[in-house]
Amino acid sequence: MIRIAACDGVTPYVCELGKILREWGNKRGYDLEYFMCPTPDALLLEFELHGHLDLVFLDLHPAGEQSGIDAALRFKRLDPTTEIIFVFSECLVMPDIILARPAAYFLKPLQKGKLTDFLEQWASERKDDKFCFSMRQIRYALPVRRIRYIYHFNRKIYIYLDNGECPEAYMRLEEAEERLKDCDASFLKAHFSYLVNLYYVQQMGKSMLRLDGGEELPVSRSRGKEICGMFDAYLSLYGQNRASYPQNRT
Repeated sequence: MIRIAACDGVTPYVCELGKILREWGNKRGYDLEYFMCPTPDALLLEFELHGHLDLVFLDLHPAGEQSGIDAALRFKRLDPTTEIIFVFSECLVMPDIILARPAAYFLKPLQKGKLTDFLEQWASERKDDKFCFSMRQIRYALPVRRIRYIYHFNRKIYIYLDNGECPEAYMRLEEAEERLKDCDASFLKAHFSYLVNLYYVQQMGKSMLRLDGGEELPVSRSRGKEICGMFDAYLSLYGQNRASYPQNRT
């Protein structure tokens, strides 16, 4: 899933941008969501309600009291992983613009070729998918590739990462599974309490699986044969060379 927002009150521009983005996304086969936010406050509300945005096209002089630079800095404090693209109607030298560390600049009206070239470059260098959630007023955007497995207990999930950390969140395992289904890693619900990243699985049996770090996790007995078959299919598709797994795609 790629989530992109445009913060600009000029409707013709944001509509044209949306058209270009959707054409590009359909051509590349991406699952893409596009949001139109007339003001920086509306942009922040979208983030508050629905979480991480991959790209934000931000007018340097949006409607409202905030400047585009102030809005970008405020947004980056909330989600440093979002890429900001400034859009403006005329070339102006603004030294403070560097503080926002934008990914690109575009003049209006948009040139479809230049925008598409940028999107292709961005997609080729895109960082790993993120697993986004909030807990105790702290927002997390965890790289999916770092998640070894997720354990559900007493209305919370515990997210075991490859560095030993274990953030937690109030979430059903089914919701976590739904959020992860479109990412570039393969997760398997091996048990009603466990969601496992197949990248880290070393051995699979009908009642137990073992990760490469030695952890042993249960496998649902009623689905043991089916789960083993899914793991075999995963290995046949990507080979037993870990470097070929979808986990490492960029």
